Amino acid sequence: MLCCCVRYRPRVLLLLFLVASALVCVADNVEVYYENYMNSSDGNKIAAANHFFQELDRIEYTDSLFHFPANASLATVSSQVNYWMADYYYNLSKYDQSIEVGERALLSSARIKDEALKSDIFSVLGIAHYRKGYFETALDYFEQGYAIDQRMADDERMSSDLNNIAGVYLATRQPDAGITYIQRAIDLERKMHRNDRLAIRLGMASELYLGMKEYEKALDMARRAYEIDKQENRPSKAAVRLSQIAAVYIEMQQYPEAQSALNTAIPQFEQDGSKNSLAICYRLQGKLLHAQGKSSQAASYYERALEMSREMGNHYEEREDERGLWETLRDVDQRASLHHLERYSILVDSMFKAESARQLGMFRTKYHTDELVRANEQMEARNRWILIIALVLTLFLVSALLAAIYALRQKSRATRLAKEIDSLRSGFVSNISNELRNPLSVILGVGNQLRSSPDTSVQDQGDVIVRQGETLMELVDELIGVSRITSPIADPDWRHGDVVTYLRMIVDNYHDVSVQNSVTLQFHPEDNSVSMDFVPEYLSKLMHHLLSNALTYTSRGGHVAVGVSKKGTSLRIVVEDDGCGISADDLPRIYDPFYRGDNAADKPGFGVGLSLVKKIVTTMNGEIAVDSEQGKGTVFTVTLPLEQSGVTSRPFLAPPSKDSATAHQEQSDASKPVVLIVESNTDMAFYVGTQLSTHYKVFYARNGVEGIDKVQDLVPDLVITAQQMPQMNGYELCQIIRSTDTVSHIPVIMLSAQNGNEDRIRGIASGADAYLVKPFSGNELLSLADNLLQQRKALREKFTANVDMATAHADTPSSKSDQEFLNKLVNLIHSQMSKGDIDIDTIATAMGLSRKQMRVKVQSLTGESTSVYVQRVRMGKAQRLVRTTSASIGEVAQKCGFQDVAHFSRAFKQFFGVTPSQYRKNVD
Repeated sequence: MLCCCVRYRPRVLLLLFLVASALVCVADNVEVYYENYMNSSDGNKIAAANHFFQELDRIEYTDSLFHFPANASLATVSSQVNYWMADYYYNLSKYDQSIEVGERALLSSARIKDEALKSDIFSVLGIAHYRKGYFETALDYFEQGYAIDQRMADDERMSSDLNNIAGVYLATRQPDAGITYIQRAIDLERKMHRNDRLAIRLGMASELYLGMKEYEKALDMARRAYEIDKQENRPSKAAVRLSQIAAVYIEMQQYPEAQSALNTAIPQFEQDGSKNSLAICYRLQGKLLHAQGKSSQAASYYERALEMSREMGNHYEEREDERGLWETLRDVDQRASLHHLERYSILVDSMFKAESARQLGMFRTKYHTDELVRANEQMEARNRWILIIALVLTLFLVSALLAAIYALRQKSRATRLAKEIDSLRSGFVSNISNELRNPLSVILGVGNQLRSSPDTSVQDQGDVIVRQGETLMELVDELIGVSRITSPIADPDWRHGDVVTYLRMIVDNYHDVSVQNSVTLQFHPEDNSVSMDFVPEYLSKLMHHLLSNALTYTSRGGHVAVGVSKKGTSLRIVVEDDGCGISADDLPRIYDPFYRGDNAADKPGFGVGLSLVKKIVTTMNGEIAVDSEQGKGTVFTVTLPLEQSGVTSRPFLAPPSKDSATAHQEQSDASKPVVLIVESNTDMAFYVGTQLSTHYKVFYARNGVEGIDKVQDLVPDLVITAQQMPQMNGYELCQIIRSTDTVSHIPVIMLSAQNGNEDRIRGIASGADAYLVKPFSGNELLSLADNLLQQRKALREKFTANVDMATAHADTPSSKSDQEFLNKLVNLIHSQMSKGDIDIDTIATAMGLSRKQMRVKVQSLTGESTSVYVQRVRMGKAQRLVRTTSASIGEVAQKCGFQDVAHFSRAFKQFFGVTPSQYRKNVD
């Protein structure tokens, strides 16, 4: 395939392949300036960005010099720097780096309004994924960019987008779908009179018609494109058209004409250093020679093309080269042909795996939803009597509470008696709450046992018991809140950090409740980041009561909005709803303990929430105000100081210690542990990434489908995934990771807004190593990540602690799959030893892995390469034989797979410090 999905922007000297060699010469300088920008503090970011663009201007990579003023938005600066670096990496055929940096640009661009820049970012991400063979992801990026360009009515950009989309359909063997897009692009180019771009579009059309086997149309389009490039003196582009012409001639079996075209195109690409086009021409040359029966010469060209495709990381081209070698070598070298067939099958499976996983996830979600609906209908029909029991218990609790409230109101005028009653009430509520917890715990335990029964009807009864028991437990917790109204709030744990992100996580926790109530919940911060002194526990309780009230008293179809703004030296939090409102008579008393207005008659609760809110706000030296009109809604405004005088606050995100900070600074990106963040919410992904970026090398995926691809591609040290995501949720992602041998060892942290026991159990059961509930602090996340990686490190050390690897891992507390993997590997190594020299490729094939996959797996489990690990097992066996048998040194060498006794002795001495003879003598 010869399509080149690149958006050509009007730059001065961006001639891609013509300047590729020049770019390589200065690559180190550009990358150094980019690393300086990434490592700069916020105060130095703008200066570092300006130095970066000065370097790009020096090598004439951009058409104008970017220069940012001192007050420029950091989000805009980050978007521009990361976009241009992603584009730069793409033109050097460094597609993995281009994707990594492009995703950083995409995250930053979410906070700016530059539509043209967003379109460019989507374009560079699309073409980088295209070159890697991730066609579904590439198409998604191209379509998002095209939607933006349509809104801007930018014909030039739309033409480029249409060309890219057509290229994806060609790559996925759907040329009839792509021909519509390329025809629209051709019409746009003729309208704009841009002959250079028209030639590119005609070349794409040629490839599409070739895919549809309409050879005459394909040849006509390629010739017209060639004439345009030839007349305008563009030899590199003319060579591309010649390669397209050659491809058509090969299919038409006009071999002399095809050879003539390639004879002209190949030297031009070799001169330009254009790896991608040269690799394609080598493959065409191989195909032409194979068609003429020259299999050996054809294989040579296919191998040259394959080497270049692998070097560029272009999985699609690599797949086609492997197929060509398989077909060419079938009649020449059957064994080599089968090897290339295997490689071709692996590449095909990996490129289409994501789509299969996505469809499977959709089916599972639909099936699970249908099962829940059916189970709910059965429970409602069969178990009404259980609701009567729950109602009796509820009436009992309400009666007891009303009695306590009545006593308090009757004796509130006498100060001494009020204090005594206050004390009695607190003791009563605390004691009765604790007493009720005991039977409720038993009820819930029995209910969970019933749910595990094989009898479906009994399971349904257990579900109802658990559901109602949990409701009663919530009411007991509400009773405990009553006693807190008259008792001091716990000692505050003051922290200093970004309060906006913390509030966003709190609001996100109520998304499911708002959906269940058919209420729209929105969060509107004026600033993306505000630093202040606050107590996380206090803020969480305050927002809990305000949001719970707003959602409870807002009718279906209503709206609840949370606004956050910085006003001078204070932070203002506004919780607004359009619910039933509060009457003028009730407003003065809403903060009184146990007071409930007329509008709360049919609502759950005891009237303690706003009292606790008032107490929390006062403790944090703030103020709370309410504005409400019955029938129109309510607005609560909380004002808190940004800085607290006389308090000692710790960082909300604890900084690394001096020693650890120095160690991390000395680490290069290559030595940092790799973390993959799988999160569909851009803001949350950005927040998690910023907490980890100092200690780890961070990559991102937007959903579980994309996450699976990146897990298998990157093999990270840690995966952090959200629970709820489109296409594939966190549970399914964990299950796939745990069931895939090559990545099953990777620890997984699951992030969720759900704090229920069932959600935690399901998360752990799906394979997650830890379950972190939002909102969480950066300290908690960093500690959890570090602990998981330390556990993995300790496990590797145990695997390699004993030289005799046949038994070293027998009692190691690792996962069952890891133990089975190493047991199988050790057995295969011993089997190979008995046959002579050890072939790692043969072992990898027997393990069902490629050589690279086995290397990554063994490295992750033992901390050693495959060859070192194999040598350790051989020396372990040699040590046992020398120590426990009377066999000669030569016999021991043969049993351990060594044909040369001298080589065996050298290896033994290198491993143990003494020769085999000396070792035996010392043992004796």
